[in-house]
Amino acid sequence: MRRLFAGAACLLALCGCDSAPQNPVDAAIVSPATPPAPPATPPSRVAHEGSRIGAVFLPVAPGSATALKIDSDRGLIVSTVVAGGAAAKAGIVKGDVLLSVDGTPVNSLADLTAAVNSAAPDHSAEFEMSRDGATRDVTIPL
Repeated sequence: MRRLFAGAACLLALCGCDSAPQNPVDAAIVSPATPPAPPATPPSRVAHEGSRIGAVFLPVAPGSATALKIDSDRGLIVSTVVAGGAAAKAGIVKGDVLLSVDGTPVNSLADLTAAVNSAAPDHSAEFEMSRDGATRDVTIPL
């Protein structure tokens, strides 16, 4: 029995047992399963807490411009402000509407993420905010 096993081991070594399977079915059996890719849809909210802004923003719902006292359904609503964070220190409160960052309109969560990520680290960005129909510029260190 030992000789049979040793002979099989030598045969496998000589025949190149480390080669890739030639049949796609064999490759599927041999290859480990890959984990599924994460979903391509953006998250339902963007949270820039701690080292960046210190607030959570949600998209402005269609048809809510009148209630928010803005000219159109645009921008992001501040849903949460982290106590002691950069947003709180700048005077931003829950319910404010973010309209632009450094002059670039922010109409989606992807816009906000891109604007914050494009700002130079350890510098400030200018946020155009609306509160009760009045707009103001707020500078926030990033």
